[in-house]
Amino acid sequence: MTKDGKVHIKEAGDYIIRAKVCWRHGREDTCTISAYSSTEIVFKRIPNVKDFLTKYLTLVAKLNKDEGSLTDTCVRVKGDYGTYIYTMVTNNGDKDFTCTLLCSKIVNRKLSKPHRVSKKKFTMTVAPGSSQLIFLKMIDPVANSDHTTSWRWKD
Repeated sequence: MTKDGKVHIKEAGDYIIRAKVCWRHGREDTCTISAYSSTEIVFKRIPNVKDFLTKYLTLVAKLNKDEGSLTDTCVRVKGDYGTYIYTMVTNNGDKDFTCTLLCSKIVNRKLSKPHRVSKKKFTMTVAPGSSQLIFLKMIDPVANSDHTTSWRWKD
């Protein structure tokens, strides 16, 4: 998606469009999705995908090359995507890696489940050869734009 909110598809294929609209003042309405092509385009409603955000943000994180080391065998990738801040930890070692994320200041953000311990603490165990993703979600996208979050890792 571009900064103007438009999606530019350059390759033919099947795509999933997930639209979630946050209306101001609690108003609910409809939104229109349109597409232009030289061939027919068929829109179909598909069933909900379990853990869609985690799966999607994991794909986004895998494309991010901004890595940082947590230990000799564990790396993390962090970034933001829309109203989400994410961190993915990859364990390249031969034993489980357990780490804790402590948030000292959270404004208009909420830690993702299922590993959330409290409003400001998240603990996860990453098995050897695998990755785990955590993310913070913006609570109110139309609220004040100062969405400050400070966090640190404890391992």
